[in-house]
Amino acid sequence: MLVFALLVFTVFAGNGNDVIGQLLLVPYPQKVEANIGSADSIHITPEITLNIPDVCKTNERCKTFVDNIFNHSVTFPLSRIQNLEDFRLSLHAAIDIPHITPIDPTDITTIDLQFTSETAEEIRPVLKIGVDESYTLSVTKETISISVKTVFGLRHAFETFIQLVRMSDKKTYISQLPITISDFPRFKWRGLLVDPSRNQILPKTFYKIVDSLAAFKINILHLHISDAQTFLFESKKNPEFTKKASYSKKYILTQSFLKELIDYAELRGIIVYPELDMPAHAASWGKAYPGVGVDCWDYASKPTMHYGENLITMNPADENTFPLIESLIAELSDVFTSDYIHVGGDEVNQNCWKKCKELSVINEWMTNHSVKDFTGLESYFNKYSQDCVIANKKTPIVWEEVFKNNNADTTTIVQVWQNDPLLKQAVDAGYNTIYSSGFYQSSGDPDCKVYNESTCYDLYHMWVWTFKDFYANDPTKEFTEDELSKVYGMEGCSWGESCDDQNWFDRSQTRFMALAERFWSSKEMTDADSLEVRMNYVRCMNLRRGISKGMGPIYCNYCQLPEEVESQ
Repeated sequence: MLVFALLVFTVFAGNGNDVIGQLLLVPYPQKVEANIGSADSIHITPEITLNIPDVCKTNERCKTFVDNIFNHSVTFPLSRIQNLEDFRLSLHAAIDIPHITPIDPTDITTIDLQFTSETAEEIRPVLKIGVDESYTLSVTKETISISVKTVFGLRHAFETFIQLVRMSDKKTYISQLPITISDFPRFKWRGLLVDPSRNQILPKTFYKIVDSLAAFKINILHLHISDAQTFLFESKKNPEFTKKASYSKKYILTQSFLKELIDYAELRGIIVYPELDMPAHAASWGKAYPGVGVDCWDYASKPTMHYGENLITMNPADENTFPLIESLIAELSDVFTSDYIHVGGDEVNQNCWKKCKELSVINEWMTNHSVKDFTGLESYFNKYSQDCVIANKKTPIVWEEVFKNNNADTTTIVQVWQNDPLLKQAVDAGYNTIYSSGFYQSSGDPDCKVYNESTCYDLYHMWVWTFKDFYANDPTKEFTEDELSKVYGMEGCSWGESCDDQNWFDRSQTRFMALAERFWSSKEMTDADSLEVRMNYVRCMNLRRGISKGMGPIYCNYCQLPEEVESQ
């Protein structure tokens, strides 16, 4: 029989029965029709080909994109999983996921591709927020067919397709046919903030991060490239940042590297945009250009002031401060092709100004610029940075404090990270918004007490189980269509205080699949026990593909990797 998506089950966690009636997909598509439990199957191999329509085949820009993603998401993964055993949730059949033995499978050697757009330019458009990402995927015993408007929808179709593949007798099959999937994202902005400015992430790791995000249908990578601890953007106009404001030059995000990363991410359907945090979190600016950051270290370094370097604010009276802001934003606008630059605005501690050694000259500057108080000074910085972004024909993004203090330009996107009610307030005020509150991958407590205290996981539960708290967090589910039109989407935040190259994937990706599904799938998808099983399977598939290495399991399972076969 055909079973449709959005069935909800509540059983015990770590139980294959939790996914009865569903396929092992993350994020789950908007609509799925499948012959659940059927042994009707096809056999596929890494030699499978793609039938590309002439409108794309004859256009180099289009064909290059399609060839790249087909190899990345289909043929290469298929080559990696040959001769492996099927994923197992348990040795005990009563709670293991179903294992289907194909009966008389058909060998399928070609995927038929159809574009519903007419021109190569429509099929391979410039990657922007709101580009069509929908797709239809059909798998029968006779054919595999995909229908899309753009190559970005095709990317997602391939990622869903490879998740359908299961092993039987160490061969690759798709069973439970026929399968028809119609899919599109719930939100047009589905992102993750990565913070290399606290602890170091090697440039090469960012390529792995992009691959991992693409597998989860994420389309935004937010790079937090400056903070109190280090300043990692290579500014050719202001070279002292590179010389003095980081621990090691090997971690500097050079302009040539960033341009390569941006191009690489674009092939994965991901937009990369930068953040310069200001006017607080600015201690590293002062390392490069003394005087730009105020000296309130007597206050910030007291034993009672934990992590006091984050308090250091910018000095408006220093002659370099505003020219540096203007110069850096112009330089970022040249390097980053996206439409967005984030200019921070969070966690400004005005006591740093009030207690700094430059107080007298700052007061004089404020008088000369008709700034009445330190709240006005904070506003001055916020407005100046946004004006610089707008002058460079980009859209500013700010943290919620800028909106809360009535400093957000009408064109600015407001990112809510702490105060849930501000999302509705910003939407009602006419602002476009991004929601991140309760989506901090660095946190062991995802703030679920704010939105669903009765279901919060207790402290004695495993840390990773807090993915269920992330999953339950959905402040927009009661929004009207007009209100939703002002919510661009959602963004997880992987702050770097407690992760670096050694543990980034475990800390930042193990639970992130829950956010990926919240960002993409229907709001009716709420069964966290089903998600747990599907997450475990998709993690296994990604490890077999060679991406997400270091990402830990969600619960007990067996996932044979290619390296294990090679070593036997």
